[in-house]
Amino acid sequence: MLRTNEEWLALAKEAFDAYGDEAQWLTWDNKPMPQWDKVGEVVQKRWVASVKRTEAILLKVDRSNEFAARRKRMGCV
Repeated sequence: MLRTNEEWLALAKEAFDAYGDEAQWLTWDNKPMPQWDKVGEVVQKRWVASVKRTEAILLKVDRSNEFAARRKRMGCV
């Protein structure tokens, strides 16, 4: 799926916020976790890379499941 840079950044921020919520906005050493706009461009790019990889994995799994279901419908199990 083609996405704009802004869309990737928005998805990355959502993932970052979910991580923050799960971690109660604390780092691994119990320090306050910075907000998205304070982590800097390098960290934001890493989160974008993470959501891109996650989407690719999910699409691959989805295609694999779709292929298996099609084979089953055709009696090729």
